[in-house]
Amino acid sequence: MKMYADTSFLLRLLVRDVDNETALAAHRRVGRPFLIYTPFHALEVTNAVRLRTFAVSNATSAIKRQFRKEQDETERRLRACVMKGLFQTTPMPWDAAAERAVELSTSYSQRLGVRSFDLFHVAAALELHFKEFITCDLRQAALAKAAGLKVILIQKG
Repeated sequence: MKMYADTSFLLRLLVRDVDNETALAAHRRVGRPFLIYTPFHALEVTNAVRLRTFAVSNATSAIKRQFRKEQDETERRLRACVMKGLFQTTPMPWDAAAERAVELSTSYSQRLGVRSFDLFHVAAALELHFKEFITCDLRQAALAKAAGLKVILIQKG
């Protein structure tokens, strides 16, 4: 079984913090599906991991070293997930997803207040013909549901 997971869920699987166990338990609960990993995911996930390190750029050297170590460990876990096939690399239908995101924006942005990247994730899931969408983002969950996807919303632990 394969499932479309947004960046918020993938990060919670990868980053060892308080929300990691909740995400791992949710993944087990839904049958440990393979998760799609597009070039869009690659950009968002790796950038989010690096932004965590940037966020402490004015901190002490010890804190910076700790965050750099956590970044390296998270990036190793990411590579392992891709190599083992848990995260299945999948081409992104860029043009079709962008067009669908514009349609979703027209229908839902004013009502739901979703970001462009959220629109793009839901559009990509639809264009890749997924039925299930797993996220930790409440607004994105509302959008995915409105767009006809079965949503698994993971709340903080």
